[in-house]
Amino acid sequence: MNVLSNLADQISIVRANRWKLSQVKPQLAAACFQIIEYVRSKGHCLVVVQGYRPPEIQDWLYERGRSRPGDIIVNDRANECKYTTGEAVAFGFFNAGSTPEPFHLINEAANKLGLICSDGCDVNAPKGQHVEMPSANYVMPTVELVPRFRALKIIAAAAVLLALIVILIGLFK
Repeated sequence: MNVLSNLADQISIVRANRWKLSQVKPQLAAACFQIIEYVRSKGHCLVVVQGYRPPEIQDWLYERGRSRPGDIIVNDRANECKYTTGEAVAFGFFNAGSTPEPFHLINEAANKLGLICSDGCDVNAPKGQHVEMPSANYVMPTVELVPRFRALKIIAAAAVLLALIVILIGLFK
């Protein structure tokens, strides 16, 4: 398992993910935060590699290997690509080791949230790296991939409060 030991790395990744997800549609960003948390709960650190991509950049990438020198790296022009509308995100793993990267975890989480998981418009992207909204009208289902145990926290806080009250009453007898 890849576990970040350096707090500075953790903070940098959180900031980078937030900034990149601020560029995509809010409902996709909310779903991506759940995917990131789900993958983290399995012991891996997920990084947003690509969020919104301006149409000019997408068309520039598309021309590579076609009208410009180099290898073909994307399959879609700007008007065919969901990155240019803020409806797609690409993920990668931070500090990926020698074991295969667990893209299946992204796929599991994305499917539960009703998102499409594929290799996207990038030619050499691994299956599962690319997550996109099925339509512009996507509404994220109310699914919590990683339970927060809110009820248990409330009960624990109430128990501590009750214990303090009992102690205080005992002191003033």
